[in-house]
Amino acid sequence: MKKSFVKTVCGIVLAGAMLAATGCGNTSSSASANNSTTVVEESNGEQFEATSLEANQVMILGKVLDIPFNYSKISKQLSLREEMTEKFNVKVPARGTLGNVFLDVAGYEGSYVEVTLQNTYTTDELPKLCNVSAIKVSAEHCPANVVTLPSGITIGSSAYQITGQYGDPDKTIDEKTGFQYVYEVGDVTYTFAFDTDKDGLQAIEIVYSGN
Repeated sequence: MKKSFVKTVCGIVLAGAMLAATGCGNTSSSASANNSTTVVEESNGEQFEATSLEANQVMILGKVLDIPFNYSKISKQLSLREEMTEKFNVKVPARGTLGNVFLDVAGYEGSYVEVTLQNTYTTDELPKLCNVSAIKVSAEHCPANVVTLPSGITIGSSAYQITGQYGDPDKTIDEKTGFQYVYEVGDVTYTFAFDTDKDGLQAIEIVYSGN
């Protein structure tokens, strides 16, 4: 009788412990879900075909693009500031360019990329029909990996990583607060800026000078 009673009590205690453990697990999962944040997916499986700058390609939020590329290809990830939208009918001059265009990065509040839009048509056109002919991204205004170059060079990369992948720059510009590496590959110029008081690559500028 005593043995049977003891077994019953142990069974109840064990079942209670299992339920408690399950409950804790659910609470933890729920808390984890509540603390999660939604951000733009940074990779869609695309890969660079080359490890050097000669391919004239750039990866923006996981999408590999040939330089220059049509703005419509990234318009979902990088949206025009309100003052540049169709609502205000801002147009790029025929056969001309429009610089200082700020594109907000979806999923990263306060982050942006600066671009220049190139219009190859003989009429004034809205931004969505133009090409991105220049891109500038900085550590101060944009997270790493939003803009990436072959071999994974991005904001935060070291000078040694850059020269190790791309060789010595065509030009080195020394400044009071830092230095720049400049690579000229065909119609595309790549500039990598460093600050002596900060770690890693602080800014990337890509400029296409062709027609």
